[in-house]
Amino acid sequence: MSRIWVQLSAAASVSTLAVGVWLNGEVAWLAAVLLSAALLVLGAWRGRRWTMTAWFGLQVTVAAAVRQPATLLLSALVLALVSWDLEDFGNRLRQAPSVIDQSGLVRRHLRVLALSIAVGGALSGAALLGQLRLSFAAAGGLGLLTLIGLNRLIRLRQTPANT
Repeated sequence: MSRIWVQLSAAASVSTLAVGVWLNGEVAWLAAVLLSAALLVLGAWRGRRWTMTAWFGLQVTVAAAVRQPATLLLSALVLALVSWDLEDFGNRLRQAPSVIDQSGLVRRHLRVLALSIAVGGALSGAALLGQLRLSFAAAGGLGLLTLIGLNRLIRLRQTPANT
């Protein structure tokens, strides 16, 4: 798995979030975004695996704390998730003692990631076009239903017939 895609998606996420923060004039949060980028670069240079997770947490924290345009927020978080996912997948491939058909495995993972991005983008676009007022309990119930559905989908994909 090429590290260039991880680095490009992380740079795009930091840039998008920094632009959103800068457009709102939130200089202190801009410093936090740049600090998170420095943490990521330093961690990658030193070979620390935990820095990607820490960086993603900082990106989410800044995005949640700053009132910025929703499109920039969603774009930054999706790019951060892509970067984190690619880094995690690459680490798991490197740690595996032997991988049969690694290129096929990478292609399948990228295909599922692209599908996830497309579905997430479509749902984000729909959410930006209209508002739906839900109580906290209703939103929590929908979130739980989504997690159950994703769990069943993952189990279905992992059956021996699909591997």
